[in-house]
Amino acid sequence: MKRVVIIVGIIGVAGAVIAGLVLFPRVPQSPLFVKSLTAESNLISVRLNLKGDSIAAATSLGELVRWDLASNGAVEPTDLIDFTDFTISAFSWMPDGSIVVGDTGRQLLSWELESDGVQSSRNLPGVVTAIGFRKSLAGAATLVTTTDGLLLSYEPKGIRKLEVNTSTTLKTLDVHPKGHLAVIGDADGRLHWIDLVSLKVESSQNAHDGEISVTAFSADGRRVLSADWNGVVQVRSVGKQKSVGQWKTEAAISCAAWAEDAVVVGTWDGDIHFWLPTYRTPYAVISADAAILGLDVQHEQNIVLSVSNKPRVDVWRIPKPN
Repeated sequence: MKRVVIIVGIIGVAGAVIAGLVLFPRVPQSPLFVKSLTAESNLISVRLNLKGDSIAAATSLGELVRWDLASNGAVEPTDLIDFTDFTISAFSWMPDGSIVVGDTGRQLLSWELESDGVQSSRNLPGVVTAIGFRKSLAGAATLVTTTDGLLLSYEPKGIRKLEVNTSTTLKTLDVHPKGHLAVIGDADGRLHWIDLVSLKVESSQNAHDGEISVTAFSADGRRVLSADWNGVVQVRSVGKQKSVGQWKTEAAISCAAWAEDAVVVGTWDGDIHFWLPTYRTPYAVISADAAILGLDVQHEQNIVLSVSNKPRVDVWRIPKPN
């Protein structure tokens, strides 16, 4: 009888531990960890708005969850927007505070703050892979890259289309702070520099040996970073398109962003690296508990936001270089 009681007791404790891990996911252990913003579904990407006071994250169920950073430290979501029955493939905040979403059903959808739901939708020839915008005197244009090698510019006066490289999939898009130039990364490791005024390809270059996972201009527009799934991140000077720094990690790089002069890199093995292009190796590393699927940087508060296919956004302090 004692053996039965002991065995039952062990099973009961183990079951309680497993249930606790499921109901209360493990909190990241790091001196740089600040807090987690909770959600009901697993999150696959995250973006800050232009003011840096609102966060949106895409769920694995075709929804967007929004948090207001000005809400006195609250961790519960402000909004839950049911966008689509498909998977969200890309999304971006717009200058007017609206959000544009692309899904695997080849739709482009938009939502406005304090609205009752999705405001408009378009059917596209291919799946959206990246979304950005360009501001001009005529108004903001929504820029979209697709799996069939197209760059689409939705402007107040109509739609312009550019065939960037129809032999492969365009994977990433970022726009220069001045709005005249875009850089696009593709699945073959090429970078394409686009004149957004004329909507023409200025030049293309073989930059990476593998599929490019992220491109991003620095805040001053003088440099651009690019990274690939083989674990290589590069920094180039804009204009010369010449590499001024490179670093390689053993894991695939899924996301990256600028934090002033530093580059923040998220990897598939669950690490967040902080690297300066003048350094040979990162000056700091955070080990999270799962693959980093997306991240963004809030510059005024000096924090990084990351998601890892768990029901939360983790918030981290950005360490200073040694």
